[in-house]
Amino acid sequence: MLAHRARAAIEADEDPLDPSAENDLIGRAIASYFGSGKFQRFLDVDDMTDLMINGADAVWVEYVDRPRERWTDRVFADDDDLREEVAQLARRAGATERRFDDGRPLLVMRLPDGSRLAAIMVVSGRPQVSIRRNVLPAASLDDLEQRSTIDLAIRSMFEAAMRRGMRIVVSGETGAGKTTFLRALVSATPADTRFCVIEDTRELNLADDETRAAAVLEWETREANIEGAGEITQADLVRHALRFNPDWLIVGEVRDASAAREMLLAMQHGHPSLSTVHHHSAGSAWKKLAQYVAQGPTAVSFDIAALLISDAVDFFVHLGRDRSGRRVVVEVCEVAGWNGSEVQLNRIFVPGPDGRAVPQPHLSDARRTALIEAGFDDTLLLNAQGWWSA
Repeated sequence: MLAHRARAAIEADEDPLDPSAENDLIGRAIASYFGSGKFQRFLDVDDMTDLMINGADAVWVEYVDRPRERWTDRVFADDDDLREEVAQLARRAGATERRFDDGRPLLVMRLPDGSRLAAIMVVSGRPQVSIRRNVLPAASLDDLEQRSTIDLAIRSMFEAAMRRGMRIVVSGETGAGKTTFLRALVSATPADTRFCVIEDTRELNLADDETRAAAVLEWETREANIEGAGEITQADLVRHALRFNPDWLIVGEVRDASAAREMLLAMQHGHPSLSTVHHHSAGSAWKKLAQYVAQGPTAVSFDIAALLISDAVDFFVHLGRDRSGRRVVVEVCEVAGWNGSEVQLNRIFVPGPDGRAVPQPHLSDARRTALIEAGFDDTLLLNAQGWWSA
């Protein structure tokens, strides 16, 4: 490549590349073949969390602790260049080959570094891209406590819940930290724990942890091909997963009726499970799941869906932001039963004055006993101000 560039410069009577330009050219070639192409320069920024592109000349970047800013250097020549860059990544960089073209203008995929890319074209006028990058790929519950995402009481309770194999659903809006919290829950289990992870696009990346990789199964859904055949759904994978004898089942984010039903049936049978749902509170996240189960070809009535959830889930946890904008656990609800039409909840942690969760001593006797036997100090729930370190 460099030799070709040097010959072209000589033939055109141009100056050869200096060492800095040569290194830049090599870096771009490596990124094109082994990384994320022109997007790699954004991913190389250590504290970048989100990249938002609204056409080739409108690029915005969000950081961990810095304000959002517009990227001023031109990365893509024009919208066609941006479209082609995304299409190339879709063909070669994901776990399965995907399309990004006029016939398939919506794309969600995992980049080589584990970041999630979403793109849209045709129906959006200009091509638009969003990349979500997790900067805490191996976070533990201890890490989250140190970062004041959780406090001592929340950490202690969920360490015990994981030891007992309780079934937990994490809710939150986009960017709330649901995936990071799932990783932290996983960290509370022994390294040889057998997890089966089902996602539309790989994000948890548990197998990236060398101490866990040998025991982790990571499965990704697949779109139908151009003939409409070959689709593999979340529901297909959940049904198949139980034949692989996992210690824990994780469904990265429930998005449809069939997946919700299959996951809840697995949970109802007592299988230790984790999942996430896009929602605005722990107290009503069950309704989102019930709405899924009440739809589709295997639909049941809403009240029967609520009964299924009441028998399948132990805790709903909600993540959001406190008044300072920091990602925190806001609310924790224990599933306490069914009243004939709705799920009954005990609110164990509620939003405090600054938005961070503070405890209430409302655990049911049965779960309190189970958590205490697993090492939980239930007196931590008596401090109404919580145990936040900062």
